[in-house]
Amino acid sequence: MDPSRLLGWACWSGPPSADRIVDAVGGGTLEPLPPDSRIRWAAAIHPETRTGPTRLIWIEDADPTASLGGPDGVAGADAVVGIETLLPAANSGDPWAAWLDLARSLQAIGVDGPLLDPITGRWFDPPTIRRLLEARSPGASDGLPLPDEHLWSVRAARLDGGRGVWLATEGLARVGLPELEMLEVPEGLADAAAALIDALAGLACEQPPPRDRPWTVGPRLAVAARTPEEVLETIDERSAGSRRHRGGRVPVASGDRIDSIVVCGTEPRGRYRRIWTAPIEVLQAVAGGSAVHRSDRAALRQHHLAQRHLDLVDASLEARVGATVSIAGGGEDGTQWGRILQAIGDRWSVQPVDLAGRPAIGEPESFVGRRDVVDWRIEIGGVPYGPEDASRLSDTLASTVEGAAGTSRGDGA
Repeated sequence: MDPSRLLGWACWSGPPSADRIVDAVGGGTLEPLPPDSRIRWAAAIHPETRTGPTRLIWIEDADPTASLGGPDGVAGADAVVGIETLLPAANSGDPWAAWLDLARSLQAIGVDGPLLDPITGRWFDPPTIRRLLEARSPGASDGLPLPDEHLWSVRAARLDGGRGVWLATEGLARVGLPELEMLEVPEGLADAAAALIDALAGLACEQPPPRDRPWTVGPRLAVAARTPEEVLETIDERSAGSRRHRGGRVPVASGDRIDSIVVCGTEPRGRYRRIWTAPIEVLQAVAGGSAVHRSDRAALRQHHLAQRHLDLVDASLEARVGATVSIAGGGEDGTQWGRILQAIGDRWSVQPVDLAGRPAIGEPESFVGRRDVVDWRIEIGGVPYGPEDASRLSDTLASTVEGAAGTSRGDGA
């Protein structure tokens, strides 16, 4: 397993004491490590019992000239504090809680600026970290799961002259799982591929991908999990993700060690040789609105947030700001999306749509009850919002309604 690391930017007159740092990670035995020209202070903190992981912590001078593209709080920071440890494997522990413990430790040390996860490249501003910590605190009433994607990201690459897009996760290795890839994906299906890989990563955390049978990923949808060695033999060397693009380094897949899995169609193509390709039919179905299975924790989080902020659906409809509002209800065939036509008591009449928001041809108008809503999407002025964007959507509605009211008063003057 790869270690997990978080970096935090801090403004302070001097570093905290060693005792404070040890207390911040829950105690342990401190082993000082030699500093260098870049590191002010470093130590390994070993747990008092053998059950916990060792944590490496270091403090280095912030580089005022570094161009990291970070949020507010990076440019004026005095120091960068790093923390590194091994997370529990996804199939035997709770790596999400362990990841959040790293963030909690940095704040306890005195980090007051943004955090960066170098593996995923994601930044977290202080308000976001506070909300995550509050939601997972012992006194929290909802026990809202952390977002799956805090542990991984899906990156895409394309080379001029190559065939399609290479997509791959970064971060699954730190929870004891192979990274997931998809090769030579048509550009028009890249978004669907990214969504599918993201969902599959969550499913893999619950159950490893099957190697000896198709991997069911949705109602009447299945893919195959193959090793890079099997797939790369027939990949165009000009394509992203090919052997040449990887510098000849192919992920290991032997015995119990599997570094990477390539998601393919369930059957190879080719009459004389086995050619494993991207699951085009599945991607087309996903792009057209077919539901994809999600991990239990992802579905629980989405359902919880959708219900918690259902008032924003009402507000968007009542604001008369040209909002396009779609909701998703759970059905026998998975999540079904529909654009709201009107509210009727405690339910909405909806026109079925696909994931791109296009009306589903031949599908009759249906009804979704408030308690059955598992997700929603609202678009205002071309900007999409979902349950995870509740705070931003609330601000948008307030400013849009206020602006409309001001315009109306101006017109009447």
